[in-house]
Amino acid sequence: MADTLAIVRRLEAAGVDRAMAEAHAEAIQTAVDDRQEHLATKADLARVEANMEVRLAAMEVRLTWRMVGLQVGVGGLIIAILKFLP
Repeated sequence: MADTLAIVRRLEAAGVDRAMAEAHAEAIQTAVDDRQEHLATKADLARVEANMEVRLAAMEVRLTWRMVGLQVGVGGLIIAILKFLP
């Protein structure tokens, strides 16, 4: 959060009248507050990281079972081909 009083004082020191300096400081404060609503916190990042770990683990399980299925299928295909060969 910006220090609005410090902003007002700096603007006044630069020759801006008090009312205008206060208006600028308020506008700056509003802009800073609006931007901070869209920033991620450490807790947000930790939650996303935990979610990704769960999703990656689930994907690993699915891929493992697909590989097992493919190996069984290829093994069955090899056995079938060997049965039909003289």
